[in-house]
Amino acid sequence: MTSDTIESDLTVRSGQTIMHNVEIHNCSQINTMKAAIRFEGASGKWSHLSGVSIHNGHGWGMNIEASANIRVDNSILFSFKPIGFAMQTVTNVTVDNNIVAHIYERSDFEG
Repeated sequence: MTSDTIESDLTVRSGQTIMHNVEIHNCSQINTMKAAIRFEGASGKWSHLSGVSIHNGHGWGMNIEASANIRVDNSILFSFKPIGFAMQTVTNVTVDNNIVAHIYERSDFEG
C-alpha cells in the first residue's frame, strides 16, 4: 500500500513505490478491495512498477485510487478474484504493455 499522509505537526509524508523485476505471489485479501498492490491517495512522488509478476491472489490484483504520477509497464497480473487491475479517480497514470489474465468470479462469503 502506497499513500501520502499529513502528520499531526503538519509534516507531509509522500509515499513512493519503485519495483523492477519483482514477483508477488498469493497477496490480496479475499472479498475486499485490498489488492496485492494498492495506491490510495498517493500523488506527491512518482511511482514505477516494471517487469513485475503479480499472481495467484484471493482478491484484487492492483488498485490505483485517488492517486497520481504512477507508471506500470511490462508487468503481468494473473489469477485474481474478481478484479485484475482497477483505476479510480487518477491523474497522470501510464499503463503500458501489461498482461492481465485469468480473472475469476468472487468467492462467496464463507462463515
